[in-house]
Amino acid sequence: MRCVCAIVRGWVVNQPNEIVTPSRSAQNCSSMPEPTDDEKKAVILDSIRGVPDFPKPGILFWDVTTILLDHKAFQYTIDLFAKQARSP
Repeated sequence: MRCVCAIVRGWVVNQPNEIVTPSRSAQNCSSMPEPTDDEKKAVILDSIRGVPDFPKPGILFWDVTTILLDHKAFQYTIDLFAKQARSP
């Protein structure tokens, strides 16, 4: 029988035995401080691509779909949107 291993939110899930244990990477990440909002915004801005002369000459188009290619930038975007939605 083949065993499938997956990391789900920092936990290693082994199937078919359903053994769940904290992964080493999750333990290491828990000691790292949470980045500030400004640091998160910098990561997001670095992941956005500028496309010059699109759709016509002289216009700089900001392609935000590239955020989807960067896991960390995408997570930070969701975190900041959720924080903004929760605040009164």
